[in-house]
Amino acid sequence: MPMLKALSPLRRAIIVGYALACLVLLATTGSWDSAGSLLFGVPLFFWMILPIVGLAVAQPLGPVTAGGASFLGLGGLYLYWRAFFGPDIDPQSGLAYIILPVYQMLASIPVIIIALIAIKLKAKRP
Repeated sequence: MPMLKALSPLRRAIIVGYALACLVLLATTGSWDSAGSLLFGVPLFFWMILPIVGLAVAQPLGPVTAGGASFLGLGGLYLYWRAFFGPDIDPQSGLAYIILPVYQMLASIPVIIIALIAIKLKAKRP
């Protein structure tokens, strides 16, 4: 894991914090009574953390991606919490695990564009 060692402590904290929060969320909302549950839960966990980890790993794009990863991660945890424990509880709340990462990936696009613009503006400064 040399790539993770190259990351700043802030970025590592974002990745570990979000991953742990998602793991706890999956553990508390899922039923783990069979091996099939585990076979479904492991890929689902990686799907859940993919957008945030992707932004956090984008260290060459500057601090904008770390801020975006933090913002999108906290927003995602809030939405997961509302779907499973808050006032929005619904029989289809489990779909949040599938759909929310898609929205987070779409929200990552403007973050990456802003980071690229910031890099371009920084390079133009004498």
